[in-house]
Amino acid sequence: YHDGLDDGIVDKAKANRFLSEIKDTFDAANLLLAYYALIDDKDEKKAYDYLLSFAKEEEKEDDELLKSQENVDIEKLEDEETKQYLLTSRKGVEAVKRGIQAYEEKDYETSFKEFNLSAIDYEMTEGSAWVTISYLVGAGVEKDLDKVKAMIQEVLFVDIL
Repeated sequence: YHDGLDDGIVDKAKANRFLSEIKDTFDAANLLLAYYALIDDKDEKKAYDYLLSFAKEEEKEDDELLKSQENVDIEKLEDEETKQYLLTSRKGVEAVKRGIQAYEEKDYETSFKEFNLSAIDYEMTEGSAWVTISYLVGAGVEKDLDKVKAMIQEVLFVDIL
């Protein structure tokens, strides 16, 4: 959020206020808020809350994607690219759901494995969000705030562009 001058100075307070206002309609705002919480405020709890909100919004989108595919017989599709996309997205969502279940059961090793599978093998943004949360809290992996910051930037780049 620039102050209108071409001096490269960013008004972080205004940026935080603006992002807080739009976070319910633009879920990537939660990623920026998480990043600012870590960088500026050094507030891991606040960063966790924003990342969790982002992950939950992604979960809603993934559920809508699956719902839209309910009546599609993938095996009968002729377009191989569409067929592959639908199979991959289903597997990615299933991996995230297994990861969330394991996370809730405090089986963090399994949850991280499933989230990572979803993020890397199936390129699911929700999986990436949960991997980022895992690094933030040290769930199934060593806590690494530098990795969290880098992953937020990476997810932002993919999600926005």
